[in-house]
Amino acid sequence: VDERLRSAGRARRRVLISGEPGAGRSTAARVVAGDEPVHEFDASDVVTGAAEWCARVEAAASAPGLLVIDGVQLLPPLAAVRLARLLDTTTAWFALLSGPLPELRGEQATLAARMHRRIELPPLRERRDEIPAIARALLPGSLRLTPGALELLSSQQWPGNLRELEGVLAGAADRRSAGDLTAADIAPGCADTAPGAALSGWEQAEYDVIVRTLRACDGNKVRAAKQLGISRSTLYNRMRALRVR
Repeated sequence: VDERLRSAGRARRRVLISGEPGAGRSTAARVVAGDEPVHEFDASDVVTGAAEWCARVEAAASAPGLLVIDGVQLLPPLAAVRLARLLDTTTAWFALLSGPLPELRGEQATLAARMHRRIELPPLRERRDEIPAIARALLPGSLRLTPGALELLSSQQWPGNLRELEGVLAGAADRRSAGDLTAADIAPGCADTAPGAALSGWEQAEYDVIVRTLRACDGNKVRAAKQLGISRSTLYNRMRALRVR
């Protein structure tokens, strides 16, 4: 993913970066920008005045650097239309950040279609082999993580993704400012507090397939069950067994 982001930056391509909350969309946009200035606008601010918000984005379009619009899935239709018009009439360099692509509707989806490249950031639960390295990089100071702590971190589902992981590590660091962080130090911030709660390899693969299918079906369990080739009751049973939330 990082190489695709850097490639988009080198080519100054307009890019749509999608992913779950906390997956690192803003960080990814900064990777795209490289050494160029970044001008960030949050779509949630539109509620305070769409015309004023759009005017500020349009004014920034003449400045050097990357214009980042975060939360595209939150844009009201008129703001999305006005932003799409800006994309059609300027050569400004844009990165649009959104939630998972199925969340984009109507004018939002039309706006996203104007991007040259689309890069979807995988959720942390689909990057389990990377969690130890990520956790070590996020850990503040000279603290170290024991094998038991890393096992516990790797067993979590992380619905809040990188942001949640960072918060758990920061909380553990507050409780122990030096030395080794053990599973007991990490456990207060974790949903499942025993490494034994981790899924087996086959169970994890099944969990990931169910989650991806539900996401593709906008959470509709009837459609997801049909796509998976199982009954709805079987899907419910597997979701309970695998702790799919």
